[in-house]
Amino acid sequence: MYLISGRARGSARNSRSPRTATPSLDWISTTTNGDDVDATDLNDPELLGELAALRSEMGLSSPPARKTPARQPSQNAAASMAFDEDDKILDSVEVTEEDMNDPGLLAELSQYGGAAMPEETAKPAKAPDNSALLEALNERTAELKSAALTAKRQGDMDIARGMLMQMKAVQEADKGFAMPPKPTAPESPTPKAPESPVLPAPGPRKPKTPDLATQPAPEPPVTSAPRVAASASQTPAKGVTSPAPKRTAAVSTPAQSSSTPGPTARVFLDDPQLQNLARVAVDFGAMTEQLELQISHATHKPRALEFHRYKKRAQADLATVASYQANQRLAPPARRDISVNELQIAIKRVVSDGDLEATLNGSADSFVQWEISWPRDKPSKAYARTIKFSEFDSGDVGLDYSQNIAIIDRQHPRPLMRWIERGRLVVEFYKYNGLLWGSQLIGRGSVPLADLRTRSEVTALVEMKAGADTSGTRGGKTLAGGPVFVDVAVRLRLPLSNQQEISEHEMDDIALHLDSMDDILSNAVLELELAQIPTRIQSADHDAASQLQELASAIKLRMSVVAAQVGAGTISIQDYMDGVTKELATAKDWALKAKRAMQNELSEMQSAMEAGEE
Repeated sequence: MYLISGRARGSARNSRSPRTATPSLDWISTTTNGDDVDATDLNDPELLGELAALRSEMGLSSPPARKTPARQPSQNAAASMAFDEDDKILDSVEVTEEDMNDPGLLAELSQYGGAAMPEETAKPAKAPDNSALLEALNERTAELKSAALTAKRQGDMDIARGMLMQMKAVQEADKGFAMPPKPTAPESPTPKAPESPVLPAPGPRKPKTPDLATQPAPEPPVTSAPRVAASASQTPAKGVTSPAPKRTAAVSTPAQSSSTPGPTARVFLDDPQLQNLARVAVDFGAMTEQLELQISHATHKPRALEFHRYKKRAQADLATVASYQANQRLAPPARRDISVNELQIAIKRVVSDGDLEATLNGSADSFVQWEISWPRDKPSKAYARTIKFSEFDSGDVGLDYSQNIAIIDRQHPRPLMRWIERGRLVVEFYKYNGLLWGSQLIGRGSVPLADLRTRSEVTALVEMKAGADTSGTRGGKTLAGGPVFVDVAVRLRLPLSNQQEISEHEMDDIALHLDSMDDILSNAVLELELAQIPTRIQSADHDAASQLQELASAIKLRMSVVAAQVGAGTISIQDYMDGVTKELATAKDWALKAKRAMQNELSEMQSAMEAGEE
């Protein structure tokens, strides 16, 4: 069209026929698609003349005369309008699912293309087959039930109760499953409910015999309303009965699952606890893993040592209570105002049995001060309130003074207990000389604290002596005006410990260190220990011999580890020598501890023998 419109101007000038009624071709757009051009426009004489002139310039022969085709009846305008009206009517018609399944329409269509079938809806996906897992769970249930009955017959109700709880847990695991299909027909033709629940196989089934009364009803498919009506019309309406299976806690029939929203297989698949329970019930690897985990929890060494420590402490407390009960003594009170790591110093009263004015060299005021030299680097010291001279008219002044000091470490009580064997509470009596002259010491006394190892309170009426030493044990004499006493009490919430328990702990620690090969680095020491084991086995009993054999294996393993470290270069000769030197110092320290423990045991034995002779 562009070529035609471009040549139209040039050829129009040379054209012999005048341009009068026919418009120019310049108005034709190059972007039109030619939908408004018909056969009459193509047969225009002026257009044909232009095409003939163009062909003559290009040296082409003239085309044959074009014949105008006769109009077909279907191209009539009235007929086209009729078809348009039919299309509009068809577009306004709505076809439903019931119209497509109309029996009359299906009968007419069957004449052209065979028997027509109603359109079936898509069936839901079939649930996965869990029959093998359910059978394993049932076997596990039977085993647990048998074990529970056996334990009950033997009188062990704890094991029977545990087995019963495991059986209940396994029974809960298969609630969301349909049991594996095992359809069976009863022998008698009468419609009688079977003893065990029998579920039909999924999908419709055709009976082999016309006797439909002995066959279980097939599972109804899930379809739309017309499909259900059609399938219901095909089933017999009279003389057909189906047995109703028993309802159990673990199995739900198809009718029940369709009427009530019960558990499905998806519930089991989404519950991790049920999956883990089913896996443990059928997988030996999972069972082994669970048992090993229980053993690891039961044999955790730090936890076992902690419980052993609690046991020893409880046994010591039980022995103390039994001793108090046997001797008809009252148990020591547990004071709630004192913390477990605190020591309470109490000064109850001050008593004067003589001439206090001569003792104080006048009618001066006075006060009481106490001191305890623990911890060694930071001793504790304090004083009670000021005592007026006029308060001594009756000879007895009540102070009711108490103070708690946190000096006890219950986790590491040994240093304090060793100090407390010879430790003392020092009590001093002072008088005021005036504002500018300060105070003057009148007398000093002390209270031994060794009884706090096994008792929670120590009380004493301490006499103040002039010229006593700093510990209040040596030297000193009675005051000039007469004796002065201070009533003192030292309290704990609980006794520090039991001497027998502490000595046993020390001996146990020493024995564990001597039997452990992990801290020994010297190869010579390891060889010496290994050479002594056969002789020790010969003189030991059966249990000790097995422990010595385990010790020999540990020594060999330790020697191989040391040799591997030296061979691999992870430990040098200098490091080896430094380790041996450090090991020598540690062994000396443990030897001193063993010697001290033996001395404590000997002293206890001697004191017990002396008490028995008295």
